Amino acid sequence: MSTNNSQANDEQEDSILPKDSDDIRWQGRIAEKTLENTQEALSEAPAGNSNFKIHVDKVDGHSAQCSMSFLHIMKNTAGNLMGGYIFTLADFTGGAADFMPGLPDDMHTTVDGHIQFLAPGQGKKFIAQAHCEHFGRKLAYYTIHIYNETGRHIAKGSITYLHLV
Repeated sequence: MSTNNSQANDEQEDSILPKDSDDIRWQGRIAEKTLENTQEALSEAPAGNSNFKIHVDKVDGHSAQCSMSFLHIMKNTAGNLMGGYIFTLADFTGGAADFMPGLPDDMHTTVDGHIQFLAPGQGKKFIAQAHCEHFGRKLAYYTIHIYNETGRHIAKGSITYLHLV
């Protein structure tokens, strides 16, 4: 009898989610998330279908990698990638990591974002990697790192998204 109680207690402990783990409501949607459905959904976003098209390269649960090629129209006065485009790449990549299949992309919105520029935006291609640090009931917090094609660390940032569902 004590063995059964011990098993029940172990099962109960296993079912309790740590504070910073995925909210139970999202676990099924994350299991359905693929590179293809993320690319399809975000290709409709302005940054995904504009002249400076951002491409979703990889997704894994609440992590994503996106890339963007440098275009002449993105130059600042020094000839480097303008900071606003770097932030746009960071926000888009965080959005790709936060995307949930089956929900419209407008079901989450950026509520806070910070970026630190570490090096001039020099390069032909920029790659951003987003990783979820906290995924709660209404808010998700991501760290994002941006590199150029040679691996130079250009910027790092953090973005918080509000889930509207």
